Amino acid sequence: MLAGALYGIIAASAYTWTLSTVNIIFLPGLHLAVDWTRLLTYWGWLSLALALAGAIAGWFTEDHEGIIAGGVSISVLLMLGNLLVSLLNTKGAVMATLSTMITLLIVGAGFLIAWGLRLAINHHMRIQYDGPTTNRTKSLAVLAAIVLLVATIPGVLAHYDRSTVTAIRSLNEILSNVAEDPSLESALPVGKIPVLKDHFGMNYALYPRPSSKSIGVFDITVRYQDGFTFTCMVPTEDRPEYYFTDCNDGNFSISP
Repeated sequence: MLAGALYGIIAASAYTWTLSTVNIIFLPGLHLAVDWTRLLTYWGWLSLALALAGAIAGWFTEDHEGIIAGGVSISVLLMLGNLLVSLLNTKGAVMATLSTMITLLIVGAGFLIAWGLRLAINHHMRIQYDGPTTNRTKSLAVLAAIVLLVATIPGVLAHYDRSTVTAIRSLNEILSNVAEDPSLESALPVGKIPVLKDHFGMNYALYPRPSSKSIGVFDITVRYQDGFTFTCMVPTEDRPEYYFTDCNDGNFSISP
């Protein structure tokens, strides 16, 4: 049980940190930043879920029993987590239903995770009880490193697609140059958020995330160094020009 919980926490940590930093690492110069509240909240929730699933997967003697029990527990926790987050959003019932449907589509991933955790647990037990004592610590460290590396793969694959990067880059270029080129103001919600004009030329950070209100849309929050924020809903399909006018001030999104 303890080994399963440990490997669950390792996997959750590797995935969460990779997911939260992969775009910042591979897209330098776009003023992307880590949303620490979202990262730590999601890290804690996923670590708890995978630790519990790992403990359940390791509880049973038979492999298939552990995989089924662990897979069911992960799937239930994913659905409950998505349901709770969705209900906290403005379109509660609609997004809760949509989020639950999406979770049902990835239930198979829960069983895949449970299988992986059970595989790690079995290998851990063989090292612990059947392997030579001289290399036991080294072998366990290698196993933990393998779990960590495997868990980073889905995080890396979650990088922004080309159209999303294009939209983020367009907003970044406008914000970076609007102080010297007033013609760019037409692409920003200056009329709706007059105070935005006072922040032209000030340092800022971008926090993109999939919108909780619509599919195929990103919420991109801009946070200036003095704490002023505004968030724009940006469709991610390719277009010749981007106008960031569907925006509201003060909506710095931090929920997971």
